[in-house]
Amino acid sequence: MKITQLTILDAIVTSTSLKQAAEKCHKTQPALTMAMQKLEEEVGFTLIDRTGYRLKLTQAGERFYKQAKRVLTSCDELSKISSTLALGYEPKICIAYEQLGGDARINQLLGKIIQQFPSTQFEILGGSRFKAIEKLAKGEVDIGIGPWFDIFHASGDFQSIELKPIEVILVASPKILPNKKSALLSSELDQIPSLTLKPSELPFDDDKLSFAKGSQVVMVEELATLRSMLLQGVGWGLAAKHFCSDELASGELVQIDLIDGEDQFRSELRAFRSNSSFYGPVATAIWQGLKGLYHDK
Repeated sequence: MKITQLTILDAIVTSTSLKQAAEKCHKTQPALTMAMQKLEEEVGFTLIDRTGYRLKLTQAGERFYKQAKRVLTSCDELSKISSTLALGYEPKICIAYEQLGGDARINQLLGKIIQQFPSTQFEILGGSRFKAIEKLAKGEVDIGIGPWFDIFHASGDFQSIELKPIEVILVASPKILPNKKSALLSSELDQIPSLTLKPSELPFDDDKLSFAKGSQVVMVEELATLRSMLLQGVGWGLAAKHFCSDELASGELVQIDLIDGEDQFRSELRAFRSNSSFYGPVATAIWQGLKGLYHDK
């Protein structure tokens, strides 16, 4: 059994088609098929159910893949450790930084760290709706920055740093509200479309988390689109107060007061990382910098 076989298995499981898996591995589809057949011969049981339209793991294959994923993660960690020990610093750092977490202090800190370690390549990924914790859970990034909820612990063994509180409110353009009034009953709110960010791939994130119960739901990918559609009066939505403070001040958006229900929520902006990963001097410098970033709040 070879690591390349496990890598191919992982590509097949995480891809929507054999063609996509082949592209990930830079191999032909027949080469992937042969590699999986050889792996199945070595382990002595069928890993992949080929009877349906899409390839999927057998029950035994699911148990095998879970362990194989741990092996691949360990190999990645070993490679990271080796590179760091050889160079004295990480050759690459990847950070998931959600749009909602956009903050001048964080930007200044990252700029300082980037200048401090000129030989390290930095990759900063954006996204919305739990994308930071999703990418961290998948092992795609070293550090995540975004809204934090305790339910995130169900997705992995994480440690986190509280940066600052986030106040979440209901907002809409006054032109879409009945008689332009901001105090509404739930039944009145239900008559207006609800704008929401598309759920992530995390197991707990689905329609059940939606605040809208009776409204028509319009899902969007990015916060910028959400903001634009709110301003156009397409519907109402949940938004961090700091994210739309300028629009609230100008009157382009108003805060909705729900007469017969809860209309304000609190969350936290946090930085988070895995408890089981190795961190070199660059990641450590970022983490320590984030720890002291809001000590004067």
